[in-house]
Amino acid sequence: MEQFIKEIRAAVDGGAWILALAGMLALPDICAAIESPNGKTSGQKYRAWVERWLSKKYPMVDPADLYKMRCSFLHEGEIRSSSGHPIVFTGTDPNHLFHNNLVNGAINLDLPTFCNDLTAAVGLWQAEKVNDPTYQDNVKKLIQWHPQGRAPYISEIPVLS
Repeated sequence: MEQFIKEIRAAVDGGAWILALAGMLALPDICAAIESPNGKTSGQKYRAWVERWLSKKYPMVDPADLYKMRCSFLHEGEIRSSSGHPIVFTGTDPNHLFHNNLVNGAINLDLPTFCNDLTAAVGLWQAEKVNDPTYQDNVKKLIQWHPQGRAPYISEIPVLS
């Protein structure tokens, strides 16, 4: 999980907002899959994860809204919510911070703040789950860099697998 978080934060810091948002919206899915006995996620598991780990900080963002945003963004390249409220992300403007509010009927989230809050929620989740046998089994399956390759497929060069 650390590599996912590191790369999402690097995307935010580098201004790669679309990639950062894709990674952030996928994190609850990844966490839900890791804590699931079958290692799979679902819409219900995604929403339950958001409800448990993010909803207190984001009462205006219903877990169903975040799931709809995840689906519409990752599969169609657009942002929609289930509530009908448009969702607007702001970036880094040192003179203005619009976050976790309604602006002219749109849910407004500051992307760097949302990233920090979501990755912090993942950190809290990890701390609670780290000794859980299901977590320990499933976290090993995450995609990762293998610096010396992955025998018997490719050896002696880094591969992502």
